[in-house]
Amino acid sequence: MRVDEADIGRLLTAIQFNLHDLTTIVDVSTFIFEKAAYDGVTQEILSVNLARTGLHHAKCKIFARVWKEIKPKAISHFMKKIVAGPVLVSFISWKVNMKVGKSSIAKLKDPSVVFCFNTSDSTGTVSDFAVTLSHEKLYRLFSSLELIQKQLDTLSR
Repeated sequence: MRVDEADIGRLLTAIQFNLHDLTTIVDVSTFIFEKAAYDGVTQEILSVNLARTGLHHAKCKIFARVWKEIKPKAISHFMKKIVAGPVLVSFISWKVNMKVGKSSIAKLKDPSVVFCFNTSDSTGTVSDFAVTLSHEKLYRLFSSLELIQKQLDTLSR
């Protein structure tokens, strides 16, 4: 639904808010309802959880009543919407970069590796990016990957 600026102006005048306040209210309300849809909560649970945050009891009841009315439509809407589809690495390449000294005996200085990634997401959008890592950063990356692998192994048992 598209709202024109004249409608927004009339709404702001009627409820006596400025645009910043109205935007904040809409953003917070949207967050609450999206979170409720994601968690699959009932109106009662929504009201209790909002009360725990310190929201006034009457406002909790208003949110719960609105949630009861819009829940089926909201959940249907969110099920159709991709919230955060995965980005998949479709190709990876790498090369080692190094500077060598000028003497006849090549001395390695500032070695690094460049990883080139090709990714795609659920919409088919393709991206390319490169990451350059020094020896120390590459070592930390592989140490982190080993830790992740151990945690995944533990979870899959």
